[in-house]
Amino acid sequence: MTIRAYRTQPFETTHENRVFDTLLKELQRAWGNSEEIVLLLGNFHCVGSEIDAAVVKRDSITVIDFKNYGGAVSFSENGRWRAKDVAQDVEIKGGRKPNPYLQIRDNKFALLNVLKDFGTWPSGKPPDFGHISGMVVFHRPIDFDDRQLPPKIASWFHVVDFDHVVERLAQITSRAIHLSNRDLEAVTTKLGIPSYTPVGAHMNAAIAVEVVGVDDESVGSGLPGKNRGSSTKEVRMPRERRLEEAHFVCRQGRNVVDQNDGTFLTSYWVMRPEHIQPGLVFALHEKKAESSYLQGLVLSLTDVRTERTSSGMLRRRVKLLVQKTPESLPWKGRGSGEKGFVWR
Repeated sequence: MTIRAYRTQPFETTHENRVFDTLLKELQRAWGNSEEIVLLLGNFHCVGSEIDAAVVKRDSITVIDFKNYGGAVSFSENGRWRAKDVAQDVEIKGGRKPNPYLQIRDNKFALLNVLKDFGTWPSGKPPDFGHISGMVVFHRPIDFDDRQLPPKIASWFHVVDFDHVVERLAQITSRAIHLSNRDLEAVTTKLGIPSYTPVGAHMNAAIAVEVVGVDDESVGSGLPGKNRGSSTKEVRMPRERRLEEAHFVCRQGRNVVDQNDGTFLTSYWVMRPEHIQPGLVFALHEKKAESSYLQGLVLSLTDVRTERTSSGMLRRRVKLLVQKTPESLPWKGRGSGEKGFVWR
């Protein structure tokens, strides 16, 4: 499962920033090797409601709120919640609401109303947004009896501590929600939440990059060519570096597949999968000196292949689904061989 994280800005408290980053790591550890896409959205607003997080996957949408408490937790639909242990007996607020249930309920319907206004979904099958789930996640261990929840609330509302959050997310599913990978890409594009990489994920990371010469026959094919020689160097990647444009020489649209719906599938290109984000500008050129003949915005990463070069290094190639755009683009960026990358 490809885990993709998005966040508008840092949270206002240290514990929320830490628990969001830890949740991202746990999702990657649990589902990172699957082929499906899972979205982790953080610290965003919908119709005036501030939402801590949401996890969106093929068969579920779950709104999450973080609480920095532990102990025995008591539930009330309209009244006060409390957390009790040997060291504390405190009331648990729900932001501006009297309790977390009312807070999550409002956040659920705020997100529901925004998603309903999306219009046409790429798959042509809009989900039933009434099946959005809600979850209160406590940072510390809790003792909570699910039998406190009335049946109609228990069908969509969950209370867990952090040790059980991934297990519960895996269990949550709905027959009324069936999101394709393109639908999932549309969620982040339409919500307008920027992609997020935790500070330090790229910081001081030494990445071995192989510079490979290719013969004329393979240039632009998107396929391995004859190796004229290679060298390996270490490159320090700036933290939170983002790829904005990718330009390739691809003569006569070799191995490009038009989908007859305004999109096309690329061939396999040497790129790091973690640099692929929705909205990435992708352009194909006959020559560097010529404007692109086919261009668009990346909708999704559809496949990754790993190969070993003659020098023994592993190299990954990606295949992309791209939404066509009409305007030709000039060549931009720098890169080895006949490719150009523009970074921010």
